[in-house]
Amino acid sequence: FVVLFQYGTHKELVNAMSAVVRHQQVVEAEEDNIDFGSTVGVYLIQQEDQELLEMLEKADLARRSIKGLRGNHYAIYTEDMEEQLSREDEMVGEIRRAMDEHSVEISYLPRIRGDKDHVIGCKAIPRILMKDGQYFEYTQIMHLMERGAQLEEFSFYLLQEVADNIGAWKAKGNQVIPVSLEMTASQLSTRHAVERIHNIVVEQNKLEPVDFIFEIPERFFADATTAFEVAIRNLTNLGYQVVISRFGADHTAVNSMRRLPVTGIKFHGEYFSEHMINEKDTVIFRKTVEMAKEMGLTVTCGGIHTRLQEEYAKKIGCDVFEGVIYYGAMKNVVFEKCFLSE
Repeated sequence: FVVLFQYGTHKELVNAMSAVVRHQQVVEAEEDNIDFGSTVGVYLIQQEDQELLEMLEKADLARRSIKGLRGNHYAIYTEDMEEQLSREDEMVGEIRRAMDEHSVEISYLPRIRGDKDHVIGCKAIPRILMKDGQYFEYTQIMHLMERGAQLEEFSFYLLQEVADNIGAWKAKGNQVIPVSLEMTASQLSTRHAVERIHNIVVEQNKLEPVDFIFEIPERFFADATTAFEVAIRNLTNLGYQVVISRFGADHTAVNSMRRLPVTGIKFHGEYFSEHMINEKDTVIFRKTVEMAKEMGLTVTCGGIHTRLQEEYAKKIGCDVFEGVIYYGAMKNVVFEKCFLSE
């Protein structure tokens, strides 16, 4: 929808937009069966502006800058915003080029239980070397994917590459340990997503579903769609593991543990740094871990960078860990030699 209206001052415009957001929140509260979100881009028309299409394009740039956020939000166009989005478009192009050229670097971060010598799995960590010599990490790629930046295929590309690696390990007679990959709700909700995953794992590479863990950040469970929930059920029915990652960031996924057949939860050490002195949070985390274990779920803590984070993770009951204080992410060949070879 496009709306054109007059305003006297910028403050008047901001007040109008705030009123729209508040009204949407009221409607959602009054109507239990209505759940929606909006992203609104605003362009402040200047005296010299003549072309409506150019004004609409700038409003749309503002809208794109907040696309992917939950709830109701608006953004006002600035010239800096246009530069940022142009840079994002450039990064998307480089990512797609890396996929086409199969130049995405995939490393594996060991997952341990108890102590460093007990490696029970790993996490696939993709990185892309950009033209400026900087590496583009997966958290940044996921941010672009959530914004609808034409990267819907990246997770399936990553799964294909990882499955090829595991198949090669298996062909050499090495042991296979579970590998986790991150995935967004929008990708799991795409048409035939589960069928594509199963085809890559089982049909093409003759691997076992139980050796694949899909980590889905907690925030996606707050506004879970029917397609997303059906995909989770279908994955677990086929034998795949599904973990709610970055658990505890806003305490919204406890209900998902009850309703959906997820197989585990995963905390992140960064969050513990902010809350290790908060006794209320400690009680909530500890009880959540107890509850998860009683439900038969795995409990992991990733992103462990310090001994203090490790101690806090153990304090609340975690017994499986990932982090640079144990091992860093290793390239495929190094990981295979260190942890998979006889």
